[in-house]
Amino acid sequence: MRLCRLLVMAGVAVVFVGGCSITGTWKTVKIEPPDALEHTPFQMVTFAGDGQYSATHQHGSEVRTTTGTYSWTGTRLTLTPAEGEPRVYPGSYNGFSRQLVLSHQVEDQRITARLEKVEDLPK
Repeated sequence: MRLCRLLVMAGVAVVFVGGCSITGTWKTVKIEPPDALEHTPFQMVTFAGDGQYSATHQHGSEVRTTTGTYSWTGTRLTLTPAEGEPRVYPGSYNGFSRQLVLSHQVEDQRITARLEKVEDLPK
């Protein structure tokens, strides 16, 4: 049992070390709970290599665009919109499956968004 835990931890470490860059364009493909679309940070987002981001999100019946700066620590995404306060989203990134999972709390509800990379940015 202990060996199994060590192997799982080593596998997780490889995922985080094996490619920590989230640069590129991402699309939200799943939201839990499904009725929390208005509370997700974005539907599509592009993270540039210079620390800038541009995102679209649903606000009522309107789709809005937000820009600003971001930082990714490997377990936490911090977004600082051009207008507004920084927001922090705990998360995980899997470079092999090209998936980014972010979560946050709205009142007493935990919301999780699964994103898939749709495009890499030119280097």
